[in-house]
Amino acid sequence: MSKRKREEIIRKAEPIFAKYGFKKSTMDNIAENINLKKSTLYYYFKNKEEIFFDVIERECNILKENILEKIKKEKCIKKRLKLFFLVRLGHYKRLAEYYSTFNKGYFETLEIGKNIFTEYFLWEEQIIEKIITKGIKKGVFKKDYISISKIISSLVIILKGFEHQLIIKNDDSLEEKISKVLDIIFKGIER
Repeated sequence: MSKRKREEIIRKAEPIFAKYGFKKSTMDNIAENINLKKSTLYYYFKNKEEIFFDVIERECNILKENILEKIKKEKCIKKRLKLFFLVRLGHYKRLAEYYSTFNKGYFETLEIGKNIFTEYFLWEEQIIEKIITKGIKKGVFKKDYISISKIISSLVIILKGFEHQLIIKNDDSLEEKISKVLDIIFKGIER
């Protein structure tokens, strides 16, 4: 089984899911978009769930790469945390705009990609923990504030709140709001 062919199928299936959503996309749509017979498509994937799972996994990997690339370049700890939020939510906003069915099928997507999202969210928490821990070691943040796990939980909840804003309101003032919220947080944990 050709890995390259699987990747091509995943790449070309993405616009089908974007246009029709998971429920309305079919193996016929996907096969037609790739110029393959449906039987050939089944040679590479068991079903559309498997293709969709791989599409989600690909998006998560792209997001991880983007986040790491941006925050790695930033020396300032506070700016690094802000970049994490901006890159993460910018990617999320792009997905919401690209996938016309994203808002309607959001929770369905979460259920199908549950394992991938669980793994991704754990990765996010680890990245936030590294930033906060480095900030404490460099003396940027207080060590005696509250436990790092509570800070991480709070930041993740804030991140989810911003996601909600994107889904409900398609809010364009996100960067300004993120800056204000992080400034408030930094005043609380700064030395």
